[in-house]
Amino acid sequence: MKKNSITWFPATGAWMSAILLTLLMGVVTLIIKQTSIPLIRFIGEHLSTKMSWCLSVLSLLAPILIIAFIHHWLHLLLDRFFPDTQSATTEESDSFFPGLMSWWEGLFAWLAIAVSTILAIAIIIAICPYDSSENSVIKYLLMLSAWDDPKHLFSAPVIGRTIIAAYLYHFEYLVRCRVQAEVTSSRW
Repeated sequence: MKKNSITWFPATGAWMSAILLTLLMGVVTLIIKQTSIPLIRFIGEHLSTKMSWCLSVLSLLAPILIIAFIHHWLHLLLDRFFPDTQSATTEESDSFFPGLMSWWEGLFAWLAIAVSTILAIAIIIAICPYDSSENSVIKYLLMLSAWDDPKHLFSAPVIGRTIIAAYLYHFEYLVRCRVQAEVTSSRW
């Protein structure tokens, strides 16, 4: 990290991670919406209520798994075709399963999704006028769940989530730089 760099504005890598996360969540949400009704029917017919609740809670953690594998496979692909771009923090692995840093990226992306969604909802609730009519509530809920619809790609909630996620990724970058500086200074 340069001493004269602007630390309060997200770096290019943070913006890239936030935008890719937004696009990835759009794809994942679209897949979930397409498969959820048959899956819910199957679970309702073949599993107990307790097991359905357990699977529902575990499904909340699915983005960690999905993002960890995508991160790992993407780095395998990039390392194969662009070996000069390999970062020092990525482990060299040709295995099918992700390493520690890929799991960290999955966990941090899940955290970024959750925090950016919660903050975007809070900001929109504070800013947008709200009335209690039925149409307003439905329109409001549709606006907040705009992950997968391309026409909502440039809507306020999606842009807000992306900006908040970029700041979270930038915060992670600053923490990594600080830890790396501490480790480097303690070695000497």
